[in-house]
Amino acid sequence: MFNLNNKLKLLLPLSVTLAIVGCSVNNGGSPNGSSVPTAATSSPSASGSKLTANGETLSFAVIDIGPDGPSYNNDNLPIIKELEKQTGVKVKFEAVYTDYSTIMRTRIAAANNLPDIIQLPQGDDPVKIAKGGVILKLNDLIEKHAPNTKKFLDSNPDIKKALTAPDGAIYALPGIVSPAGNDYNVLGLGYREDWAKKLNLKAPETIEDWYKMLRAFRDGDPNGNGKNDEIPFAASGIGALERFAQSYGMMPMSSYFAVDKQGKVEFTWMNSKAKDYLAEMNKWYQEKLIDQGLLTPHADKVTAYVVGDISGGYSIWAARFDQYTKEMEKNFPGASWVVTAPPRGPHGDQNYEVNPALDGNRYAITKNAKNPELAIRWLDYIFASEPGQLLFNYGIEGVTYTMVNGKPQYTAEVTNNPKYPNPSSVLGTYGSGGRFPQIIPPDALSQQSKILMPEASMKRLQDIKKYYRPVFPPVMSTPEESTAYSQKMADINTYRQEMVAKFITGTEPLSNFDKFVSTLKTMGIDEVIKIKQAQYDRWNSIK
Repeated sequence: MFNLNNKLKLLLPLSVTLAIVGCSVNNGGSPNGSSVPTAATSSPSASGSKLTANGETLSFAVIDIGPDGPSYNNDNLPIIKELEKQTGVKVKFEAVYTDYSTIMRTRIAAANNLPDIIQLPQGDDPVKIAKGGVILKLNDLIEKHAPNTKKFLDSNPDIKKALTAPDGAIYALPGIVSPAGNDYNVLGLGYREDWAKKLNLKAPETIEDWYKMLRAFRDGDPNGNGKNDEIPFAASGIGALERFAQSYGMMPMSSYFAVDKQGKVEFTWMNSKAKDYLAEMNKWYQEKLIDQGLLTPHADKVTAYVVGDISGGYSIWAARFDQYTKEMEKNFPGASWVVTAPPRGPHGDQNYEVNPALDGNRYAITKNAKNPELAIRWLDYIFASEPGQLLFNYGIEGVTYTMVNGKPQYTAEVTNNPKYPNPSSVLGTYGSGGRFPQIIPPDALSQQSKILMPEASMKRLQDIKKYYRPVFPPVMSTPEESTAYSQKMADINTYRQEMVAKFITGTEPLSNFDKFVSTLKTMGIDEVIKIKQAQYDRWNSIK
């Protein structure tokens, strides 16, 4: 997202939050209505007592910081050393960077030689792993030994729902939880504001406005080089157009499953509005308003179009547009990429889907844990206690932050670091790297965002929050649901993607749209909708 040192690209809390708002959770979701989490005030070390007086050791398998540079396996990271000092627990890291998931899946399958605590491989189902007896049920452990986590989950029921298996068990804690993440980023549409002003165009508000603006970009020589070389909307792949699909009531980030006002689940490609969307995109493609290389992956070329004064429209995480503007300053003074509100569609639909407040990482206690009570107390400390949140979000007092009027404030080491312009990169070198269960307080995110984003960009994001729509709830599947869903949706998605590409490029006439819908039915989409309906109903029933 941002210009990070290569050693730290994949770890940093703010980066994770701004770019993905944690990674996507399977089936989507959003904790709408949940309270903003605050640090609990009770923790063993808050009163001066450590988690253990015996200097016990916990083994922890986790994705390492990177292939080079700082590593959790080295006993020299300040935040980790401070954590051991505060808790009295020595941590034996089993940190792996390359092929972490493959290595851990082998160990999980063998069900032996397991660490006390394990970061589960990305995308793996905790329910299936638990059914194999590899990881422990955490409900009683949380109830008896994790007061901060219990308080947090009780105060944020939608996050608790996302962690609750169909059998009512919690088998793992989340990775990064950032309820304020959507305040500072969204996967949205952006355009060249300077081009629009040059052509006397206002900010686009509707799909029709976008159409007119892209036509003006095509014909008005906004880059001023006297050539007809503009690519109005840059796109590498059909997925680049999905933000426009949302203007027709569709839900691409939810695998196109949506819930109507009566609580009924639908597959939005079955809706007649989907045909209208395809007709509009086909018109744009035929008029060369959309990148004609749409069907061929060419991400590097698209980036070159965006920063090379060739393209005027694009879709990506909003925080990226400020980076593009900065990259263009030297060669194209006055260039300005801005994120815009979602365009209003012809039927009144206007929204951007937003991810839930938690990412896709999960942390579990294994069957081989020598002291499960200590393991959950340690996780509780780093995840939800006040000193744990302070340590992993702000770092080392007097070095990366100081207390001002009772509140932590980042020092110049974080806010003005010549080597690492991204503040979370700085914290990563100290040992906070988005690899632990971690609640990101809104204040920490706000402080870091102010370093990275112009005030105008932050205000623009605040203004468009009213258009945010939660993705489909991240309800956990039963093994039977997971198997049935995967079997049917693999073929359905392949067919759907092929046909959408054909409809947009014109190789398949839109007169065949009804046939497309009928084929989806013969492939079993109605059975999948029933699964999603059962999951949605179960989500609402979780207490």
